[in-house]
Amino acid sequence: MKRILILLILLFSFVEAQAQETRIAVLPFRNLMHKEDFNWLSEGIASTITAKLGSIKGLALVERSQLQLALKELGLQYAGVVDDSTAVKAGKILGVQIVVIGEFQVVGDQVRISARFVEVQTAKVKSTYIATGSFQNIFTLQDDVSLNLARSLNIDVPTEIKKEIVSASPSNITAYEYYSKGYDFYYNQKDMDKAVEYYLKAINIDPNYEKALFELGYAFNEKNEPRKAIEYYTRVVSLNPKAKNALNNMGLAYYKLNDFQNAEKWYRKSLEVDPNYPRLMAWGL
Repeated sequence: MKRILILLILLFSFVEAQAQETRIAVLPFRNLMHKEDFNWLSEGIASTITAKLGSIKGLALVERSQLQLALKELGLQYAGVVDDSTAVKAGKILGVQIVVIGEFQVVGDQVRISARFVEVQTAKVKSTYIATGSFQNIFTLQDDVSLNLARSLNIDVPTEIKKEIVSASPSNITAYEYYSKGYDFYYNQKDMDKAVEYYLKAINIDPNYEKALFELGYAFNEKNEPRKAIEYYTRVVSLNPKAKNALNNMGLAYYKLNDFQNAEKWYRKSLEVDPNYPRLMAWGL
């Protein structure tokens, strides 16, 4: 008789791979002008830099849910990290080597993004980078910040990855705003329905907005609507066949449907992209 053996592996990696990876947490960027109309950029910039750094080999980015738990332990709201010392405390709880902290200002049609890498062990600023330009070019500014922060760790980012980082940006600023507001509703205000509403607005403007599609899949998995999750993860994978998070979460959606054969298929695909990816694996024996 065919048996299904489910193996749950949350944190699996080879010792050699662990030694080579630098664990990083990106904290929300502070709105220096305190203009509420731009508060969504706090999440938008942080989540974008997290995604872009996460695509670089040798860097392991902390998930937002883990970051929230660390801040909760410190008695802080998600947007409560305002200085380096607090960032270092969060970094120690998370077990990361580097925390990214920064600020932004919007004046007229100009935006300035300031970011710095802080070493958790020494509490020293390892590097800083400031990008200034037109608000219409905010995606390019975020690319510049991400790539320069990577260079500060002496990481040579291949041309292919640089192209992926640039191409991952949305095509429309309004779509980016809706996505960021959805992110804020989901992770900060704990309003999943509002989050889904804004993610949908984002992809109605930009149907190929990979991050918004992924977050929709994630939200529907959390809402225990795996068929809808699969719909959006499928669109992510069609845009980016190497999207390991989407591949893995597709497996989770099929697992929720008790379709173990397809669950195993998609888990295995995520491992083909990254053999050391923390994962939930379903094996048909």
